[in-house]
Amino acid sequence: MTINSKYCIPALIALCSLAVFPCVSQSRSAESEKVAMLFTEIQSHATLAEADADLLDSYARSGAPWELHANRVSEMTEHVNDLAKDFNQASTLRNEASDWQRAAIDQIRPLLQGMADHLSASIEHLKQNRKMTHMQPWLDYVHGNREYAFRTATLIRDYVSYGEAKAKLETLAKSLALQPNGD
Repeated sequence: MTINSKYCIPALIALCSLAVFPCVSQSRSAESEKVAMLFTEIQSHATLAEADADLLDSYARSGAPWELHANRVSEMTEHVNDLAKDFNQASTLRNEASDWQRAAIDQIRPLLQGMADHLSASIEHLKQNRKMTHMQPWLDYVHGNREYAFRTATLIRDYVSYGEAKAKLETLAKSLALQPNGD
């Protein structure tokens, strides 16, 4: 199977072309439901990419044939591209987002960019060195992909968990007729 880097290129272009939206100075009491839904989708794609990276790591440690590596990299590329697509949608809604959602977008962006760049470099390396998946350079690429996928998925999971906890707090505060800040 031939790996084609064209799958990562659209995600890279989209990430690089994002405009930085100005922050809205006023604090919002309610988060953007659209952004929250996109974060849930982003989390799903990040978890799949992380699982792909873990499986690719097991292939690298077991000496699996290069075709399995190529198939897994292709799957990971699809998940990263889906992640980037949903992230770009969330980024376009940045002005509607709550403060914590804007912070999440700002923190996820560089990790996602790094993951896409590293995955593209991995694809190019594998295309040129198909029979050398047992050599240290490939193992380094695999380890890097795994690290990026883990860090990205963890950050996204943490923000989604924060959003869920914050929403629960606000619901409980309303039911007790309290302000969300405890006053």
